[in-house]
Amino acid sequence: MMLLDSDVLLDVLLERHPFAEPARQLLDLIETRRLEAGVAWHSISNIHYVAAPKAGYEPTLEFIRHLATVLTVPRTDNDSVLLAADLNLNDFEDAMQVAAAAVCGADYIVTRNRRDFRDSPIPAIEPQDALQLLS
Repeated sequence: MMLLDSDVLLDVLLERHPFAEPARQLLDLIETRRLEAGVAWHSISNIHYVAAPKAGYEPTLEFIRHLATVLTVPRTDNDSVLLAADLNLNDFEDAMQVAAAAVCGADYIVTRNRRDFRDSPIPAIEPQDALQLLS
């Protein structure tokens, strides 16, 4: 089980090169093999906020709808917020990613910003590394 960080999903939606291709391959692999992967609840709003002005409102919503059919959105509750607060990461949004990964039982957080998760109890890997693990 992997949790996909919003940067990886934005790479796909916004076709950000050179990052889009491995991210798209990973998402396709998750979908075709029906592998269990997750996305944090707050990542969905981040994706919409960043992508809608660039990709368009409807294409962004269509991408979000697709994500909701392919990825699991883990429960978020008071315990998740407390877990994130107790992680003492420099960026609270990253701590929320870790909390979401913990809730859904993720073994890895897939991100392009591994250094932001160096103190995370759940290891962060890049999309290329995730592809290698799944091959």
